[in-house]
Amino acid sequence: MLDPILVKDFRKLKDDWDNAAKTDYFRDYIAQGFNEEEAFKESGRKYTEIIKQFLGRFGISWKNKTVTELGCGAGRMTEFIAQEAKLVNALDISAEMIRRLHQRLGKSSKINTGCIIRDYSILADLETDIIISYLVFQHTPEEMVERLIQDGRRILKQKGYYFFQIPLSLKHKCAPCNNAPAVDMVWWTLEEVKELARKYNFNIICAPSYPDEGQYFIFQKP
Repeated sequence: MLDPILVKDFRKLKDDWDNAAKTDYFRDYIAQGFNEEEAFKESGRKYTEIIKQFLGRFGISWKNKTVTELGCGAGRMTEFIAQEAKLVNALDISAEMIRRLHQRLGKSSKINTGCIIRDYSILADLETDIIISYLVFQHTPEEMVERLIQDGRRILKQKGYYFFQIPLSLKHKCAPCNNAPAVDMVWWTLEEVKELARKYNFNIICAPSYPDEGQYFIFQKP
């Protein structure tokens, strides 16, 4: 039996997340099971710390650096990254999610928000030290993922890092989620992700050895 085909494009992706942000359950779309504010906030603290510790294993820190957070949503991790970073460019495809971020966090001189259209075109060349993408590419059309990898190289400073999470499988597959279309899922193969690094001239600092070993990648701009 063939895997379901994911029929998803940029406009559908944006509409799905805008609609999710307008509900009382917007937190649950971002972090299932954490719809209460305190639990949502604590999950943000937890996963920010996990990513921070993981990057630290490779000598990478966002302390006093400019960080671009792709798929910031309602700012679950944004506020905790901003505690140490010089500046966080908090970007999302959904203007409604960014509105939720401002409702939750208010204004901060260390958080710059923006609504993206397919890539990082709202940011300048060589603007950021580290790109962080967590629980984003798995919900994103493949051509948009590639475009974000390609354009990420432009905004990164020399020797800047691109950290992202993406689910892996032995073969590329897609699955729609009928009850919550914003979280339709895409799985990539390990070789497909490595090919993106080769195609857009990134060094691979970290990659899983096997599809079931983990989902974290670190690319570095030479």
